[in-house]
Formats: sequence, structure tokens, C-alpha cells
Amino acid sequence: MDKNSLKQEDLLAKGYGMIPKLVMKDAKLSVEAKAIYAYLCSYCGAGDTAFPAIDLICHDLTISEKRFQRHMKQLKDSNYVRIERKRTENGFSNNIYTLPKTVSVQNVPVQSVRVQGVPVQNVPTNINSLKSNSLKSNSDNKNHMSSKPDPIPYSDIINYLNEKTGRSFKVTEKWKSLIKARWNEGQRYDEFIKVIDNKVAEWLDNPKMNKYLRPETLFSNKFDGYLNEQHPAKEERTSNSTVVF
Repeated sequence: MDKNSLKQEDLLAKGYGMIPKLVMKDAKLSVEAKAIYAYLCSYCGAGDTAFPAIDLICHDLTISEKRFQRHMKQLKDSNYVRIERKRTENGFSNNIYTLPKTVSVQNVPVQSVRVQGVPVQNVPTNINSLKSNSLKSNSDNKNHMSSKPDPIPYSDIINYLNEKTGRSFKVTEKWKSLIKARWNEGQRYDEFIKVIDNKVAEWLDNPKMNKYLRPETLFSNKFDGYLNEQHPAKEERTSNSTVVF
């Protein structure tokens, strides 16, 4: 009679990381966003940075790149994750993901809150020990509110355009004003990506039109028209190129 054998493997042998409970309890995050955050934590270990390639993350979590970008945006907008890309001689390196360890909370002194990996808007504000004399004056609060970070992902949009076209546009005030104008019309990150993909598929290999793959054309008042263009099947097939991260 054959004997059953039991094989055990150390679950921590290939690396591990710590996951802040408040991130997992954040009702504003989708389950996919929490899974992506947990995945990045497993690569960070005891540090606060990780750099797995997007195609690897999508493969391990069995999700599409579009789905990854949609839920990663929640993490970025909530300041749970910061993403940086460095240019090398051969193009861009892998994304560098930073998971902040210390954050500040609106109307609460920074030194009173030191929770690992918790963004500003997701820390409970019912802190009974907070005293009124720890608040700043009204003028100070007004200055603090005016310096609130702009939630529009200018860098992500411009970087995506650079990746698709091989250009090196900077995040200038001129380009930011165009993106902000479209954002105020209700367009969001996914729509900017679709417009870039639509026009890259149509113009990239066209010597006469290639020069128009630039922010002042793509993000102009013709944006909505570009967004709703329907391309022939042949052009759709040629647009499905692989991006190496």
C-alpha cells in the first residue's frame, strides 16, 4: 500500500511584507486595490519601496493591465502609493512604488499621528485626546487648504504619452492647463489613456500626422471627438503593441 507523504514549504521563504490594517479597512478602496497594495507590501519586506513590473503583477494577480491601472489609481489618489519612473539609456526602468510610512491628518498635528502606510483622508478623525489649543489659527488653516495637492495625475498622463510615442514631454504648466480643462469637463485618467491609444494607433506610423502626437493637439477642445472615434479592425490590431516596463 502506498503511503501518503506530506510536503511542507515555508510560506515566508520567498519574501514577505507588513500590511497596515487601516488600508484593509478602508471602505473607499476596491478589493482589487487592496490586493494590489498587499502584493506591493509583499515585495517591500521591511522597507517602503518595491519595483515589480506591471506585467508580472498582472500575471500573478490574474488581472488585465487596464484593470490594474483602474484600481491602482485608487491607491495613488488616496496617497497610499507613490509611483516614480527613472529614465535609463535604454528607455524607462520599472516603476518604483513607494508606500508612505508617516502621514499627516487635516486639523491634527503631524506628530500626533504616525501610522505606517495610512493616507491623510483615511485616518479616523474622532480623536478624543485632540485639544482645541493644538489647532492653528484660521489664517494658517486657510493657507494649508490652499496648498492642498492637485488630485489630477498630470505626470502619469504625460509619461504614458511619452512611452507610447517615444517622446520626452515635460509636465509643464501649459500641458497641465490643457489636462485640467478636460478634467473639469468630466474626463478622467482612463479617457486620457484611450485618446492617446486611439491617436497613436492612427498617427504613429503616418509621417505627416506623427508630429501631432503632442499634448497641445491630443488634449485640446477636440478631445471628446478623439475619444469617441471608431477605428477599423485593421487599425485596432496594429494598436495592440506590448509595452515593456
